[in-house]
Amino acid sequence: ELEGADSSAIHATGKVDGLLDGGGIFDVNFEVHIPEMASYTKPYFNRPGLEQPYYDVRNPQYREMPLAPYPLEARVVATYNDVQIQLAEVVQTVEREAGPGTVFHPMPIGPAISVSMLQSAGIIPLDKTSFPVSVRIHSNVKGPAQGTIRLDMPSGWKSEPAATSFSLAQEGQEQIVAFEVFPDHLTEQVYYLTAVASYDKHEYKQGYVQIGYPGLRPYYLYSDAVYQVSGTGVKVSPDLQVAYIAGSGDDVPVSLENLGIHVHFLAQEDLANGDLAKFNVILVGIRAYAVRADLRTYNNRLLDYVKNGGVVVVQYQTPEFDHNFGPYPYKMTSDPEEVTDEVSTMNFLEPSVPALNWPNQITAKDFEGWIEERGSKFMQSWDPQYHALLETHDPGQDPQKGGLLVARYGSGVYVYTAYAFYRQLPLGVPGAYRLFANLVSLSQNPAYLKK
Repeated sequence: ELEGADSSAIHATGKVDGLLDGGGIFDVNFEVHIPEMASYTKPYFNRPGLEQPYYDVRNPQYREMPLAPYPLEARVVATYNDVQIQLAEVVQTVEREAGPGTVFHPMPIGPAISVSMLQSAGIIPLDKTSFPVSVRIHSNVKGPAQGTIRLDMPSGWKSEPAATSFSLAQEGQEQIVAFEVFPDHLTEQVYYLTAVASYDKHEYKQGYVQIGYPGLRPYYLYSDAVYQVSGTGVKVSPDLQVAYIAGSGDDVPVSLENLGIHVHFLAQEDLANGDLAKFNVILVGIRAYAVRADLRTYNNRLLDYVKNGGVVVVQYQTPEFDHNFGPYPYKMTSDPEEVTDEVSTMNFLEPSVPALNWPNQITAKDFEGWIEERGSKFMQSWDPQYHALLETHDPGQDPQKGGLLVARYGSGVYVYTAYAFYRQLPLGVPGAYRLFANLVSLSQNPAYLKK
């Protein structure tokens, strides 16, 4: 028999029982018609956002199960000599992949069209008149699929185009659609935009990603096709040439697009003999010293770049960085401190320092609304040439002053920051953008331009 809570139209195309002779084979085939309103294969628990620290249980009958069951299960009951034998397996789909060959996956139920934003959150500076929004459309239709895509926006907002068509030739194809959004009367508040795809008289406002890995059954994680954008009073030095040394992976480069900054990624040959002087600032991605042997090899090139007037901003690193890669000595330890309380009090150790006052004046308000943590891998000690600008700590923890260290070196500036910009920027936290804008603008800061 074939079982499925969401599949009311299951019909066998032949006999479902019979006798088997020795060496014989008995096949049973089923036709399954999934109702249009069948629920999708998704976890039975969810939470409305990262701010809520727990999950809501949507389907209590599945409580304490790892995931809700797959929608269809085949079950066979064979009786031989009055002994009953039962076997069961979820219904599988077949894919052919390069390398593994034929791969079987449990069959899900999902939307005909999956819609998702390329970025889920960001900011828009209050002086901007437009900003881009990109939408990914994925087809699960067996054959061609044509439809339209638009944005639901706050009253008075417009987009170019207002709506546009999409055309996907076959199942599994995707299309990226770009909109330019023109907001109306921006203020410092949060706005929401929703992508809406229309296909075959239905509207789709959700997308999914497949989670899992080889050896683990895949499952499907859904999210609304919503872009959360915060109007933010933020300034950044114009026409910056910004380089990025990617580490183990973060979304900071994409987030900087919200400030009008397009980064140039540095490869090994750039670090070895490229012209670094053409950049105003070089940003080092998270955990880069752990995964980039070339960065460790050519680190002196970064120090020479700073000495000659450049700015290097090193984002949080693991203990592989604890080898005095900076211009002056420091100590991280093998088990560095972190501050996980995202609402921990921020103390300004040098409130008048230029890095906290240009082009944005940073105050305690800029540390409101941070998500998940303040930062990780705080420095334990450092040379007096480094200036510690901020202090924070978890309840019962010693004061952590090693989260933002700034040092003049030659004609340039060297920065180490343990604060979790790599989390805050992709989630559209306004104050984090304002502080990071100050760091990337250091080469143009009037105070630091003075010899």
